[in-house]
Amino acid sequence: MNEENEFIKSLVEDAADTQPTVFDIASRSRLVILFLTVYLGLVIAVMGLRSDWYYQVTLLSYSIEMALSVILIFFAGIASVRFSVPRAIGRSPAVVLPFLVVVLGMVIWQLGGVSLNALIVSVTTPSLSYISFGVIAGAIPTASFLMWQMSQGSPTQLKFAGSLALLSASACGHFLMRIVGQAQSFADVLVWCYSPVIILTMVGLMFGQKLLKW
Repeated sequence: MNEENEFIKSLVEDAADTQPTVFDIASRSRLVILFLTVYLGLVIAVMGLRSDWYYQVTLLSYSIEMALSVILIFFAGIASVRFSVPRAIGRSPAVVLPFLVVVLGMVIWQLGGVSLNALIVSVTTPSLSYISFGVIAGAIPTASFLMWQMSQGSPTQLKFAGSLALLSASACGHFLMRIVGQAQSFADVLVWCYSPVIILTMVGLMFGQKLLKW
């Protein structure tokens, strides 16, 4: 009996001495910003800017598209980490981020002057699928990093947090392919570069819980 009491006492003392790991949201958010900045900078430095980049930035549609992409990259990335602790979705401004994805698509479609015929031509040109593969390849490092960061905490809104992580990651891929890639028209961008953003965000929403456990 005395041995059992001593054993229980030792367990209690060990538990008291153990300091829980604190998930510092502020420092994690800064780490996300640093990673995203370095990652994007390195890829652009290695791959180089697209040949007509200086012309593209003079286009209103391209400039707004890039600005929205940057907002999605950093804000969704930071928001995903902030959901690594118990947090109510309704109290977070992150709920507006999925709507910005729709705005991004509308910017490409309307300001880019995409016609139905141009969309049909792009959809029926499977050789352009390399653009989508480029978006996915560009998203993988960011998705892996954000999922790892989130797994260090105690996320409760797994599906929403997962969708934010893959939204940030896919926006990274989209941004990089528009900076270094050479899409011929905004129809190609809408079909092959923008659609993976929608698809990956939905994957995060549907399978975020499994991705975080994995």
